[in-house]
Amino acid sequence: MKRLFSTLSYSVLLISALFSSLAASARGDSEARPSDSDTHYAAIIKIDSEEAIPPLLDEGVEILRRRDHLLLCYIPIGYKNASDTRAGDSNYTIRDKDASPLKRLKKIGGVSKIERGRKVSHSMDKAREWFHADYIHSGVELPMPYTGEGVVTGICDVGIDPLHIAFLNADGSPRIKRIVQYKEGSGERIVLNSKKEYADWITDTPDNWHATHVANIMAGSYGAYKGMAPGSDIVITTSELTDVGLLCGAEDILEYAKENGKRAVINMSMANYIGPHDGSALFSQYLGMIGEEAIVVLSAGNGGIKNFTLPFDFTDTDRTASLAIYSTDWVQFDPYGATDVWSIDDSPLQVRFGIQDAQEQKIFKMFPWQELYEGNSFVVTSDPDRTPSTEKETVIYDADFAGIYSGWISLTGEIDSENGRYRVIMEYDAHTSLASSYGPWARYVPVIEVTGAPGTHADIYGDFQYTVFKAVPGGAEPSSILSFSDLASGENVISVGMYISRNQMPALSGEDYFNEHQPGTVSPYSSYSTLNDGRVMPHTVAPGFWIISAMSTPFHNAHPNGAEHINASTTAGGKEYIWAANSGTSMSAPYVAGTLACWLEALPDLTAKDIQQILSETNRHDYPEPENPRHGQGWFNPLEGLKNAIKAHAGITDINGAGDMANYDNRKLTFSGSILSLWNPEMKDTRIFVTDISGQGLLSLESSSALEEISLSHFAPGIYLAYIEGSNRSLKFLLL
Repeated sequence: MKRLFSTLSYSVLLISALFSSLAASARGDSEARPSDSDTHYAAIIKIDSEEAIPPLLDEGVEILRRRDHLLLCYIPIGYKNASDTRAGDSNYTIRDKDASPLKRLKKIGGVSKIERGRKVSHSMDKAREWFHADYIHSGVELPMPYTGEGVVTGICDVGIDPLHIAFLNADGSPRIKRIVQYKEGSGERIVLNSKKEYADWITDTPDNWHATHVANIMAGSYGAYKGMAPGSDIVITTSELTDVGLLCGAEDILEYAKENGKRAVINMSMANYIGPHDGSALFSQYLGMIGEEAIVVLSAGNGGIKNFTLPFDFTDTDRTASLAIYSTDWVQFDPYGATDVWSIDDSPLQVRFGIQDAQEQKIFKMFPWQELYEGNSFVVTSDPDRTPSTEKETVIYDADFAGIYSGWISLTGEIDSENGRYRVIMEYDAHTSLASSYGPWARYVPVIEVTGAPGTHADIYGDFQYTVFKAVPGGAEPSSILSFSDLASGENVISVGMYISRNQMPALSGEDYFNEHQPGTVSPYSSYSTLNDGRVMPHTVAPGFWIISAMSTPFHNAHPNGAEHINASTTAGGKEYIWAANSGTSMSAPYVAGTLACWLEALPDLTAKDIQQILSETNRHDYPEPENPRHGQGWFNPLEGLKNAIKAHAGITDINGAGDMANYDNRKLTFSGSILSLWNPEMKDTRIFVTDISGQGLLSLESSSALEEISLSHFAPGIYLAYIEGSNRSLKFLLL
């Protein structure tokens, strides 16, 4: 027997719905550092006039998708027909900060905002047993079994193995019906539709297995570790995990569903921790429109255990919020990342940064207070030759800063055009070699200070992937209280946290793995927040710790020791297939998404708002520490949620009883047990129709009897409609 202890390093290794952004892209419309191979940026462009379209196209912008005034685009890094060209490519110039495509595009009439594509961060045998989720597949306490048949399940992710046995039918044909890959850096879109194409393509990357694990939880169909919608059609989209790639992928999934006349459930096991957290980001606006047509499920995030947020109310006696900025590697030699500061409204804030001598616990130096508007920036650098790239940028070389760091720190401020709130973002990319006398970590760390008028409120977020906070002496204590993902803050989406469903699991060796977490408790990593509009997040909490699911074979071949735990394997057709454990809201989100596909099979007309309401009415609250905010709105109750939905949305008053129909022309239809009855006292010639819930005709019968009783015992259990010819009303009833 192997016993594992939940050390910090081990637990962090298991987190999988992580934010992985370049700091310079955190501002959304800022200039991220592209790699040498990149030829394109991904961006969301908001226009307020159709006149903007031709100039954008003239500049080489490729519009991938559009909804209303929002465009999902690839933007060339350089300009066509320029004299200074990238080697081997006459179409694009070498990057030049003084000839930025983004800056030039912003000057086009009708372009109101450009939001750079932010990069986001990324076992079923036991999980299905919680709260009788497995009853849905077997039909216990339901009119029939539901497996997601007739529904499209899709993910936007990275690291798929499309020919894993988890995604194959018994005859070897793929259940994955389409794959779309976005290569944002090179401006490519690849579409695959057949098993041969999948075999030639193999995978989007052999260096990640996240999508394989997530897709199996949502919809895999093999063995004990099958997923929650094993009867659904699967569509996979992969990208470099910018929000543009995610949105384009969601459009592809929805497009396939529409082509085939089916509803879609879309899972995004991703998170991003900076941003307004009010649904106003262009990403949230666009996703909200997709959510009007598909059910979209997102991870709440895995930041519940780290201190990287601070809500602060400024008063007469408490005018300044101060935080030390620490790297998540805890050695602090390479401060890199972003800290995001938002006023609750347009009330201005002043922000400054400096350097703390962490060894002596005192401030080494602070730079002047800044109140910045209209995208103006204040930059301190160690490079004496650096000059401003635009008229909105102030650059200062500082010898004291250069004596400690090689690099820069910047502040940029504005009134956000989408929500009218004042915002400042601090970004940093620096290096120091000055070590503490007390250990192998840096002596100096950056600090940030924020001040506002009494009565003003500010929310301060670190990026979580690179940045966490520590209190400065006498300052407020940071926490995880605002740790909920900005990506999941919009309308028409379902957000999911995680609880612990197991602390024991099998190993290939035959021994069991154990940990000291308690099943039936909320995970300390699960992100949460009460948003400024009063919404308690996440919408629901589901199994997410030690979930055993499929592993990508290309990843396993390239990284045979890349997973902490290999739990199962099988060989078929000369190929080995692997299942391994992973943990995070990346796992709990597809668990919910796959279950919701089963709900849609039963009730195809359910909307995101319907599901949010059902969750609020059926989530469980019988858990330890009910005051723990990580519980969000409660724990997912798969079976009771579906039963509630059938009652509420099939128009049936009793899941085990009968419906009724008002008189029509002195005639009345009723249903009880398995008998459909027509009460016809005037013995009029009457035709009765019975259809399934989709409207397909199943029975047509004529009667002129005063009482006609029709046995439907030969019908399969399910929901049916009955009506009298000439009536515009139908009786909806449940046959068990």
